[in-house]
Amino acid sequence: MKEDQIVISTRFILNDNMPILHVTHDTDGVWQCLNNETELKEEDAVVLSLDEIIEIDPTLLEITHIPMGSKAYRKNIGSEWIILNDN
Repeated sequence: MKEDQIVISTRFILNDNMPILHVTHDTDGVWQCLNNETELKEEDAVVLSLDEIIEIDPTLLEITHIPMGSKAYRKNIGSEWIILNDN
């Protein structure tokens, strides 16, 4: 992750302290940091900087090396990240 990269997340993570459980590093370089929310609406999305999302969850530093096209997930905030590489 680079400091100037775009991170898409949700208002539930930003405002309600929901844990980040799913991370996608899209092929266009954008990161998505999500929980288990279902039926999200466009107005639920928030755009953050890398610094902002790491302030919310410093454990993201453990997976900043994953290449574009990869995903990481965990069961809960204390679980290890599991990385899936689609490349």
